[in-house]
Amino acid sequence: MSSSLSKAFSVQSKRTTYHFTVDNSYSADLTIGDCIASPAFEEGGSNWQINYYPKGFSPDTKSNVVSFSLSPLATTQSVTVDYELGLLNKYGYPTSKFWVKATQTFSNTNCSGKIWDMERAVMDANYMVDNQFTIVCSITMVNKPSTMVKRCSFGFPVNLTEQLHSMLESKAHADIIFEAEGQEISAHRLVLAFRSPVFEFDLLGAKVNRDCHRIKIYGTHPLILKGILHYVYTDCLPKMEDILSTGGSNTIMSLEKFYQLLMVSAEKYELIGLCNLCKDRLSGLVSIENAIEFLTLAEDGKYAQLKEICVEFITEGINYGKIVRTKEYAILYQTHPDLYFELGAMRKV
Repeated sequence: MSSSLSKAFSVQSKRTTYHFTVDNSYSADLTIGDCIASPAFEEGGSNWQINYYPKGFSPDTKSNVVSFSLSPLATTQSVTVDYELGLLNKYGYPTSKFWVKATQTFSNTNCSGKIWDMERAVMDANYMVDNQFTIVCSITMVNKPSTMVKRCSFGFPVNLTEQLHSMLESKAHADIIFEAEGQEISAHRLVLAFRSPVFEFDLLGAKVNRDCHRIKIYGTHPLILKGILHYVYTDCLPKMEDILSTGGSNTIMSLEKFYQLLMVSAEKYELIGLCNLCKDRLSGLVSIENAIEFLTLAEDGKYAQLKEICVEFITEGINYGKIVRTKEYAILYQTHPDLYFELGAMRKV
């Protein structure tokens, strides 16, 4: 039996990321398989809900776990989505401990989302504040149902971001060409100037030669420049496989490095939204191998949220024991001595 207690949730929506704060006191009388369901939220022409199972999803579930899932309320056609689901820690930040990413196809015969389990003790210790916790969910449509096409009063389809992206890809009416490490990338002055005050000054400022249609970009990898332009035209991050497919056969760049460099460039061009998106992605990529690198990046760039996530990850007992043996940790004492001692003081036994 499923129990739907939407009043246990409070909702905050920012673009396509949804925050649900759950009052766990409503779970006292629930049993295995009962869920607390979030209020419905609309994305991509479908209504969705987050399901929280405080006693686990099925009788086969261990008694010491809680479960979560995403599901559409109803759909008359096949819909494929990329989605991310996670919890905010006690400081209000997402962490790599529980941050899942999945691609799933839903239809009228398959409305059940994948079940994600988490140990109850981990949730209580790291995410529960005053018997409440917050779930974060974001959804990106992979194949969009026809109901997603919006129409103006004259009945013509309207999808501004798709049209802008098509304009970028086709180079239609482009009036500026960027050169980065031998690659040429075309764009449009007005679009760039409208989205970034730095681009506005550089491309439309009073002292700018409007007859100059070619600009050399130094110190920026072509993939990063393409990522910047993709965000400027679509307001979202590019898919890494799409970027790499246009980078040439000699392109070798990890996801971590891509988002690091993209975040630095986002700050340079004052694209705050892109910078936040990169920090969110990096927070989900923290590992034993890169935690110190991410931490120093966060410290030097004053990225408080990313630093908090890195410190929490590094100071966990089992993680700390492995990280202190790395050469990156040894170098930290020389390059960032304050950070070195801060980690030691915050170590969790």
